[in-house]
Amino acid sequence: MMKKIFSYLAITTSIMIAGCGAQNATSWPVQETTNSSENTEANEAVSESSAEQISEEASDTVEDTAPEAEEVTEITEEQLKEILSKDAGVNEEQIQFFTMDDYDNDGENEAFAIIGEKTDYDIYEGGVVEGPTWFVNSDGAKKLVEGDGMGFECEAQILDFNGKKYIVLQEAYATGELSFVYEVKGKEVSEAPFSAIGTVKEQDDEASFRIVDSSYDAEYDPEIDATLGHTWKSYYFFYDPKTESVKEYGGLEISKEKAAELAGRDIVDECLSADDELENIYYRGNGIINVNYSRKTEDGYISYLHRNYNVEKGCYLDDYFEESDEEQIGTYRAALCEDIAEYPAE
Repeated sequence: MMKKIFSYLAITTSIMIAGCGAQNATSWPVQETTNSSENTEANEAVSESSAEQISEEASDTVEDTAPEAEEVTEITEEQLKEILSKDAGVNEEQIQFFTMDDYDNDGENEAFAIIGEKTDYDIYEGGVVEGPTWFVNSDGAKKLVEGDGMGFECEAQILDFNGKKYIVLQEAYATGELSFVYEVKGKEVSEAPFSAIGTVKEQDDEASFRIVDSSYDAEYDPEIDATLGHTWKSYYFFYDPKTESVKEYGGLEISKEKAAELAGRDIVDECLSADDELENIYYRGNGIINVNYSRKTEDGYISYLHRNYNVEKGCYLDDYFEESDEEQIGTYRAALCEDIAEYPAE
């Protein structure tokens, strides 16, 4: 009889724990049983069949309340295009450019697209679409930017830093491109801090790239009191794995003597002629020194010039990162994107 009582209590306790959850298990203590005469025939009435029936009912309850495993399915290009067409209010024929990838490595594809009218240009392979850019995922589509130029090029560039991806969409202009840069995190897309400030070039290596700035800073014209002349200058960016973000090599202003110490030669005297005036010198964390100077004519015109010196390679560079002894046009700034610039220690 004692054996049956212990069996019943053990079964009943396990049923209550299973049905109510582990957090409630302590509210159902097992009462002690003894060999005393207080154990009556009523205790013996509990049969093994009753215990089995209770156990089956509790088991059914646990199975009914157990959560179902979430089924994960990979969304297809066709499904994303259908979502985009619906949310943008267009048919699929109006989607002129579409690129899909898992941009944040979370196992789900996203896509970027351009909707509008396509025009072919000799200088832009694949043509240019006059219309807005879009982002789309399984949650829906979002318009990114309308654009003010000739349209967006029908291609996308990827900056990939060991799996950290940024997608670059180029807006075409008559004299260059303006790069819109985006990153994806989960269900959200955001514009990068270094977006729409110049032309993003292809990666120089696994961790760095350049953005070409377009400015009108070649020459001061005293007749109209304005600085004119189109210039293009490279600014240097890198991916910081510690912060998982892109930063710029900001320029620390240094003296002529410090520049000579870093370069191992008097680069200022090498760059400037007798009539030139030194404006400033910037040193960057990637070993580039920018020497800015000006040259004034008798009638008041001022040409703004610079030279770039690579400390590591021991040579001068042009504004496209190629070795060159020629002086360059325009003036370098300390940073193109001050919000993410990182400067060398003084």
